[in-house]
Amino acid sequence: MIEQLFPKRRAQQQQQIFRYFKYIFNDHFVVALMFLFGALMFQYAKWVEVLPNTPHPTAWLWLWVVVMTLLVRFGRLATYITEADLVFLLPAEERVADYMASAFRYSLLLPAGVLFLALLASVPFLRAVTVVSWPMLAVLFVTLLLMKGIDLRVQSENGHHHTTQERLTLRFGVSIVNLTLLSVGVLEQPLIALALTGSFYLGLRWFIRPFAAGRMWDWAYLLDQESSRQQTIQTILGLFVETQKGEQAVHRRRLFDRWLPKFSKSTALFNGLYWREFFRMGAWLGLWSRLLAVGGVLLCFLPVHPLSWGVGALLLVLSGIQLLPLANTYDRHPLLNTYPIDFGMKSSAFQRFLGTLLFIQVVIFSLLLTLSHWGQWQYNVIGTFILLVVAGAFIYAYVPKRLNQPRRRVALRR
Repeated sequence: MIEQLFPKRRAQQQQQIFRYFKYIFNDHFVVALMFLFGALMFQYAKWVEVLPNTPHPTAWLWLWVVVMTLLVRFGRLATYITEADLVFLLPAEERVADYMASAFRYSLLLPAGVLFLALLASVPFLRAVTVVSWPMLAVLFVTLLLMKGIDLRVQSENGHHHTTQERLTLRFGVSIVNLTLLSVGVLEQPLIALALTGSFYLGLRWFIRPFAAGRMWDWAYLLDQESSRQQTIQTILGLFVETQKGEQAVHRRRLFDRWLPKFSKSTALFNGLYWREFFRMGAWLGLWSRLLAVGGVLLCFLPVHPLSWGVGALLLVLSGIQLLPLANTYDRHPLLNTYPIDFGMKSSAFQRFLGTLLFIQVVIFSLLLTLSHWGQWQYNVIGTFILLVVAGAFIYAYVPKRLNQPRRRVALRR
C-alpha cells in the first residue's frame, strides 16, 4: 500500500543514520563540543553586553531578520523517492498526493527544532536591541513555522512539471515575502505578521491545489532532488565515519605530487601511502581543512583569555583523533600483506605523518593569534607553547598507545 511506503522508508533511513551516531558522538567529540559551546556562549554574552553601546544597533536587527529568513530555507522535502518509483508508482500517480503529504509533515519536524533553538538563542540579542516578551517570541516562532510550511509547499509544488525559471521564480518570490513578513513581525507588530503569514499560507495552499491538479509529477526532478539530499547527508556523515554510500572518488591532485615522499624504505613506503591517501581522498583532506578553518575563525574572534588556548588545543586534538582511522587503511591490502614489509615501522610512519599535519595547524593557529591579537606578545607566545606541548603529547604519548590497542571485530547485521 502506498500509505505504508513512506513510514517504512523513513524508518529504514533513521535506523541507518542512528547506527552512525554512536561512532560520531563519541567521548572525545562530545567533550570538544561542550568546550566549543561554552567558548561561543562566553563570547556571545560579552558581545551582547556591549551591543547597546555600539553605533546603529538596529542594523544588527536587520541582519538578524535576513539570517532567520535564510534559516527558514534550511531543510529540504524528504520524499525518499527511488529509481524504481519511476516505474512502480507511475500507475498510482493520483495517490502520490497522500505520499507527499506524509513527506511534508515529516520534513517540517527538523526545521521546526532548528528554528526553535535559533530563536531561543536569539533572546539575549533581541532584548539588547529591542523590546521583546515571551508571548511575542511565541508569536514569532509560529510565524517562522508557517514560513517553513510555505517553503515546503513550494518545494512540493516544484515536484510537478515546471520549467527551471518557474521553479526559481516561485522560491525567490516566497523568500522575498518571508523577509518582508518577518521584518513586519520584528520591527512593527508580531500579530500582524502572524495574520499575514497565515493568510499567505492558506492562500498559497488554496491556489496550489487546483493548479497542481492538472499537472503530472516530474519523477526525474523528484529523484534528482532526493538523490541530492541523500548525498548531502552521506557527505556530512562521511566527515566523521566511513559510510557505505559516502565513498568518494579518488583525485590525483597533481599539485601535491612533488610533496609526496619517495618510496625507498619501509617507513617511507607507509609515509608515502598515508600522504597519498590524505591528499587524494577528499574525506580526509576535507575533514582536516574544515577543522583547521573552524579553529582559525574561533581563535580570531575569541577574546584574550586562557580559555582561547584551550579551544585551540581542543581542536588540535580533535583533528588528530578524527585522522586516527587513516592509520589502519592499508592493514588488509593484499599486496602489502604479500610483500615482505615490516609492519612494525607503520606506527612511526603514521606518527611522522600526523605530527606534520598537527605542526602545520600549530603554525597557522599561532599566526592567526598574532595577527588577531597584535601587541599581546606574551599571550601569543604562551598560546603557541601550549599548542606545541599538546601536539607533542598527543603524537608521542596518545597515538602509540592507541595504535597498539587490538582492533575489535564487529559483526554487522544484515
